[in-house]
Amino acid sequence: MTDEPETGIVDVRPDDTPMPAAAVEPVAVEAAAPARVAAPRDLPRIMTRIFGTPLLIAQEKLDVILAALGPRLGIAACPATNDKEADLIGALIGLQKPDDEDDDTSVPYAVTDDGIALIGIDGTLVYKSSWLGALSGLVSYADIRGALDKAMADPAVKGVLLAIDSYGGEVNGSFDLSDAIFAARQKKPVCGVAADDAYSAGYLLLSACTTIHVSRTSGIGSVGVVALHVDQSAYDRERGLKYSYVFSGAHKIDLNPHQPMSDPAREALQGECDRLRALFAASVARYRGLSVEAVLASEAACFYGEQAVGVHFADAVGTPADALTALRDRIAKEASCSGLRLAAEAPGIDAVRKAVQTLAEASPVIDFAAEREKLRGELVSTHGEIIELCSLAGRPGDAAALIRSGASLDQVRTALQDKRAEVSDAQRTQGHILPDADTAHHPAAGWDTALAKARGQRSKQ
Repeated sequence: MTDEPETGIVDVRPDDTPMPAAAVEPVAVEAAAPARVAAPRDLPRIMTRIFGTPLLIAQEKLDVILAALGPRLGIAACPATNDKEADLIGALIGLQKPDDEDDDTSVPYAVTDDGIALIGIDGTLVYKSSWLGALSGLVSYADIRGALDKAMADPAVKGVLLAIDSYGGEVNGSFDLSDAIFAARQKKPVCGVAADDAYSAGYLLLSACTTIHVSRTSGIGSVGVVALHVDQSAYDRERGLKYSYVFSGAHKIDLNPHQPMSDPAREALQGECDRLRALFAASVARYRGLSVEAVLASEAACFYGEQAVGVHFADAVGTPADALTALRDRIAKEASCSGLRLAAEAPGIDAVRKAVQTLAEASPVIDFAAEREKLRGELVSTHGEIIELCSLAGRPGDAAALIRSGASLDQVRTALQDKRAEVSDAQRTQGHILPDADTAHHPAAGWDTALAKARGQRSKQ
């Protein structure tokens, strides 16, 4: 024993191996922050984020958190890790762990050689990340959003694979992130896989993905809301404590832990849970193409493997490696379609595209049977007119040849006039009036007689 005052020195060695007294290096308590439980000043903040507020978290996970908090509501911090979030998914699908980069240019995800960003979401989901260094197993919506935004802006990234292993977490920030995932998939495919489980807020994020894979033993779902209230009034009495509130506004001290929950407070909290559940179901329905009624009918149940596919909460049963393969196939197909679109936009075929567009606008649907009947009617009418013209010109025998030649009506008229002119010239050359006609008194009598004779012959025919 010495007379020196105690300095509050602790040994922060990672194991319990005895160490010689001479080798002990005193370390101040303040320097051992990662090994301490949450300080009392942290407890009110933690409590407000867990108690008296709706949570998108599975009940079993909430039980684990409560057990970890203990009677003093303290959480022992795990040693900090320098592993990137992408290391998790990299290990899941058998990729080599990327080299750590300490500079600010590093990205919070791994990228495969063919341009797929791998983002792992592992742990309880929280809104803010300011206290992540003091608590274990937490990941913030802001960090996930940052990784997603970088992947969307990265020209080397062609698609994103989200590997989610989360029982859910806080409401604040969850719907904003799920909407961001849903919007991002309009630019690049964002596929998700439950590795291993994605419940409540974890499933909210997963449901926003382009496609969803779930393994045979993985679980997803729990589309519901839970809120917990702590009534410690009996504990206060046992300790001889009595809290008195001076307040203005009937609901100002609703859900305080030092009084039993009032009926109006319970109704208000229940109403908020119902409202958030309706928002949750509507979001999943929009992301998955389901009806809100079908999502609500799940009653916050969890589904596994083929079960999840059967209720359309997932698209396929498969491992993270299967999800990665499916994403590669999707990207290849979209690239092929994109090539066809680019070819269609080539300048050399502008005229063809315009002609096709004009034709489509003029007659989007062609009735070939009706067009055939219309053409047949036009041909019959044209042929009839040709036969009539030939008959009037006194050349009915020419009608068949003119029809086979495909001549138009104007061309037929011209041809018949030419034939008539040739005949008239021949008649003027060969025809004559004999001198024995009575030309003395009627010079035109011979022409009249010839014309009458010709008309008589035609009438007999």
